Amino acid sequence: MNWSASVGASSYRISRGPGPGAYNISFTTADTTYTDSTAQNGTSYYYAIAAVNANDESLNSADVSATALAPPGNVTLTPGNAQVTVDWQLSTGATSYKVKRGTSPGTYSSLFTTAAPPYVDSTVLSNATYYYAVSAIKGGSESANSTEANVRLGTPGEIVWVDDQSNFPANAQLFADSDAWTWVSSNPSPFSGIESHQSSTYGGLHQHFFMNSSDTLTMDPNDTMFCYVYLNPATLPNGIMLQWLDAGLTGWEHRAYWGASISPWGVEGTASLRRIGNLPAAGGWVRLEVPATLVGLDNLTINGMAFTIGSGGATWDRAGKVLGNATNRPPTGVSATAGDGQVRISWQPASGATGYRVKRGTASGIYTTTFNASGSPYIDATAQNGTTYYYVVSTLQGANESVNSTEVSARPIFPAPTGVGALPADTRVTISWQSVGGATSYSVKRGTSSGVYSTVFSAASSPYQDNAVQNGTTYFYVVSALRNAEESANSAERIQSREGRGKASTARTAIRSSPTRSATRRMCKYKSLARRSISGIPARQVTRAPSKKQLPPQIASPPAGIHRTISHPACLLWISI
Repeated sequence: MNWSASVGASSYRISRGPGPGAYNISFTTADTTYTDSTAQNGTSYYYAIAAVNANDESLNSADVSATALAPPGNVTLTPGNAQVTVDWQLSTGATSYKVKRGTSPGTYSSLFTTAAPPYVDSTVLSNATYYYAVSAIKGGSESANSTEANVRLGTPGEIVWVDDQSNFPANAQLFADSDAWTWVSSNPSPFSGIESHQSSTYGGLHQHFFMNSSDTLTMDPNDTMFCYVYLNPATLPNGIMLQWLDAGLTGWEHRAYWGASISPWGVEGTASLRRIGNLPAAGGWVRLEVPATLVGLDNLTINGMAFTIGSGGATWDRAGKVLGNATNRPPTGVSATAGDGQVRISWQPASGATGYRVKRGTASGIYTTTFNASGSPYIDATAQNGTTYYYVVSTLQGANESVNSTEVSARPIFPAPTGVGALPADTRVTISWQSVGGATSYSVKRGTSSGVYSTVFSAASSPYQDNAVQNGTTYFYVVSALRNAEESANSAERIQSREGRGKASTARTAIRSSPTRSATRRMCKYKSLARRSISGIPARQVTRAPSKKQLPPQIASPPAGIHRTISHPACLLWISI
């Protein structure tokens, strides 16, 4: 506990009791901090502090309460495909726990709260090492952090079973035969994590192995086992071998070797002793792979593994399996369609899938949020308008998960108005649109060139009348919807051409004042309907009405290459329709 210093105080008396004001023990300190090391874990205490000097003692401070909590013990990490399961021993009196994660020892940038163990962290990335600590919580009290544990995740579709000593398969029993389990962090540098395990240099067959782990691997017929090995040219063996222990009846009769045959066990050419290839190249990390069917592990569960060498030495690192069943085929045809405050993610179903995992992030390749889906489509209703999201989907079959699908992205946004129209009149244009659900107002934007809107008007609803236009000028309009501080995209652009009510002195003036960008039809009212060439306009471009007393029908779009038509120099009215 800590407090602010009191002026004139030479020491402080800390009083403690089981309830407010009920103090049955006190402590004295000259500092403004004090650690009560006599508290019992799981018990709540009340404290008050008084300032003391040579002549007097102050009144007690207000009570504060706290519960002594032991940090959680035995934190274990189980890596999976794009997830880590964190488990720990309960702390007496704790009502919840904080799981803390970082990418370097002792520094935690992510924090998760859970009521009880285990906690599944599905926000991790592949090919990364993570460090975890757990603290216990009760009310406003928090314990110290647990002992730190770390884990290294493999590539998507990989299950890492063996890695650093701190995240070794749970409850495994370790043994050695003319060898030893020696963990090293240099010479060579580990392939992953912070350490690897090194075989002794020995003149004959020697091995170290583990068995009876409660953290088992169940093999699908299409799975592939893998392990990383480093051979030092100075201590090069003549052969190396991996063995797996079936938790059932077949025991250790699953062996694969490289180089010379060094095993006194098994039958050559069978699952009990299968040659995979030549000895790996020395001087660097090499990935060894063995299809489960070649060593008879299909549909079996393993709980042990042996690392065997003939006459030399080797260093071993990350080992596990690559998923090869139906779940290793991610969904295809993934698409993301943005909506208002949501994104619809769709995909083609994968054969044998029992479910799907939709992963989302705000940066390409980094997925920090995960959703479980029973099928396609999945609606992400937690998306925020205006934010671009990146999505991938993986296939689940039981506890197995595929690699991720191809990434797609979408940016949800408040919908733009549709059905925008513009009706001209003398020195005004009336703009109308379809209402947008939830909109509180609209922004009408106008310009004199396409895509550039220099004038903005606010409108409560449709329609809006623009009284600040000039006859004979072409205007371009768009409308956006507003919802408080949120604004939609612009609507499709509406072109209101140079039209209005008025007289044209010549046919050429009338033609130049008629639409240049629109293929809409026009209606004209004439004084004379003579069909002839007018002011250089060929007669074939002049439209004739049935009679002088009738208005002509709507004039169809001009022939190819002709953008404007007019019937007479005395046109009184032209409008877009």
